[in-house]
Amino acid sequence: MHQYAYQVGKLTHLALNNLVTSISNALKQKEVAVAALLDIEGAFNNALPRSLFKSTAARGVNPFICNWIKAMLSDRRITTTLQGERVHFRAARGCPQGGVLSPLLWSLLVDELLAIIRLWEVEVQAYADDLVILLRGKMRKQSQQYYKKC
Repeated sequence: MHQYAYQVGKLTHLALNNLVTSISNALKQKEVAVAALLDIEGAFNNALPRSLFKSTAARGVNPFICNWIKAMLSDRRITTTLQGERVHFRAARGCPQGGVLSPLLWSLLVDELLAIIRLWEVEVQAYADDLVILLRGKMRKQSQQYYKKC
């Protein structure tokens, strides 16, 4: 999979270079390239514990560790102070912001999404919560004639 975040040696410029190279190759081969760029808003905050648990279990993580992760994500008590008053609530979803395990959990979850998208026979890459889906291919003759006029 083409996932570029949270891994040693997989930096932003490599993700961009991969995308530019793919588009450049499409143009060299007289193909059309159409890209959809997605930013999953609130990805860490909105990830459901059951989805994160399922992703870890699907990767063969030890069941004891999976259950620990499930318990950690399902029963988080958050405390903050607002205008001098303490406020408590329970988090029903999401990975803890700044948590050392959160990037790994998100990566496992987004890997499942990437695998589904790749079934469409398109190129896909991710950088954290940003995805690029690239569709390349030859144009039909009628489309090519229209394209030349433009």
